[in-house]
Amino acid sequence: MLKKKLIGLAFAIKQVGIASGGKAPQLSFFQPLTTRKISNSNCEKVAKSVPFGSKGDAMTSSENGNGTNKVQIQINIISDTMCPWCWVGKRNMEAALQLAPYIDAKVEWWPFFLDKNLSEDGKPVRDYYRDNYGNPSVGENMMPGLIAAGRRVGLDFETTFSKLAIYRPTIKSHRLIEYAKRQGKQNEMVEALFRMYYVEGKHLNSVEHLVETAEVVGLSGVKDYLESNEDENSVYEHAAHVKGTANGVPTFLFTRSDQPNSRPISFSGGQPTEAFLEVFEHLSEVS
Repeated sequence: MLKKKLIGLAFAIKQVGIASGGKAPQLSFFQPLTTRKISNSNCEKVAKSVPFGSKGDAMTSSENGNGTNKVQIQINIISDTMCPWCWVGKRNMEAALQLAPYIDAKVEWWPFFLDKNLSEDGKPVRDYYRDNYGNPSVGENMMPGLIAAGRRVGLDFETTFSKLAIYRPTIKSHRLIEYAKRQGKQNEMVEALFRMYYVEGKHLNSVEHLVETAEVVGLSGVKDYLESNEDENSVYEHAAHVKGTANGVPTFLFTRSDQPNSRPISFSGGQPTEAFLEVFEHLSEVS
């Protein structure tokens, strides 16, 4: 049985579930086991040092393993590129995979829109929080905790992101993630987009900025793709479909690859590495 309480660091979604009068999300909120003795300091050290997003979408948990007798799992991540906790969660997940030599994971990113109605000109940050959460200071109040969480995994949210004045739409970045998936580089593309936005301060819906970032990942043909409407409707439809599954982003859904029809284990938020390790251990014991 899973024990202890998961840390709730999800970027809350006002439009989802009971808060909007919709159907309550059907999630399994598992809580960490305590049998695997791994220190917080060791987890943080690994989170700062592993080469994130460098292996594409099939992520082997250990450089030293030969892939035999490992538990194959699927991790689906519901995320918006403008959600900073999604980057924190990604880092902790990848650190956990480095510490779990018995797991091989295939990772897939699913789209979510914190605000799909943002105009191309964007919205001032304080106005965004006032309109979506009823308090213009929500972002400012969240920032110290976010900055501290970022530092623990080697991310800098203070230099650029904390000074961001305007939030803009993210549809083109989600389309680019879908495009990268077809070329086996989705996870790398997500990492590059997070860095582009939170560190470099670039525009998540700018064709110019997205093309530059895609070139770093090794994608071609991106400009023509983004200037078309290809995948736009399907990305919006996918986001609408998963909306009833997530009550916050990031949301992580875990299944064993040999049990694809089983109900996923899931949790939301920028959970620590230990939370992922407990889920991995639980999945390794399921028969």
